[in-house]
Amino acid sequence: MEIRQIQYFMQLFQDKNMTRASKMLFISQQGLSKSIHALETEIGFPLFNRTPGGVEPTARAISLYEYFVNVNEAYRELNRALQREANRKKLSVTVPPIVAFSDNVTHLNQYKQKYPEVEVEYKVLDNDTIIERLLSGRYEVAYLGIVPPETLDVHRKISLYDFCAVVSRSHPLAGEKMITPDMLGQYPLTVIDIFNDYNQYFMRQLKVSGGHVSKVNILEFPDYICLSGSVGISIQSVFKRIKTEDVVSIPIIFHEGDRVCIEVSLVTAKGVVCSPEVETFIESEIAFGNPEIMEKS
Repeated sequence: MEIRQIQYFMQLFQDKNMTRASKMLFISQQGLSKSIHALETEIGFPLFNRTPGGVEPTARAISLYEYFVNVNEAYRELNRALQREANRKKLSVTVPPIVAFSDNVTHLNQYKQKYPEVEVEYKVLDNDTIIERLLSGRYEVAYLGIVPPETLDVHRKISLYDFCAVVSRSHPLAGEKMITPDMLGQYPLTVIDIFNDYNQYFMRQLKVSGGHVSKVNILEFPDYICLSGSVGISIQSVFKRIKTEDVVSIPIIFHEGDRVCIEVSLVTAKGVVCSPEVETFIESEIAFGNPEIMEKS
């Protein structure tokens, strides 16, 4: 006897109509009929009497119905228990590449030290995939590097370090204290290939075309800038990780002294009840003490 057969029996018992029950179960009438017949053959007696208007449970079916209900509920409770065990003390966080390379956003090391019993899974994905994984339930919490859709709840917002130009020490711009879009427009630009959303955002702000921009691997970024004479585009936290003695960073000013930052949001799927581990992580991130933290929206 399979749990599927028990569930089919219960649905037909409640509906007393093969067509209605099969629709509720999302199976064909023929499939439902075969399953009930197989169950009756296995237990050795009929469970339903067929009538012109549908079906009627037999006296034996009526006497056994509560047992079937208890078995089905026990099966559901087992699944819930298995799910709790699978998710017990586990924190799964996903972030886009630009966030993974920053140093003021994720504080998983502090979380691990405070809750060593929690298994932490950390995944780097693009923003679109992050949204899909959150909405499908594959991940519970994420940092998102684009404006969150209405299907997500925002728990914290921060700004990544400002845009900066990265140039070789021998470059004509190397002595500048700040760089404007007009100054950048005089030189070919270089961006890091894995930061696609960030690069598109920058090019929109600067109003430059893709043909004016070269994309290189992050490991090749400093050497390429030195050899090509181009201006690299980064944010300060990423620059710190790729810094060499041969290059320097200079703040980029877009509009009358305003420096453009990338806003990052800590998000979960809207209306979802998060695990205790995720709730604790969100609380710890909100209370981290970064002056750039905004109120929970």
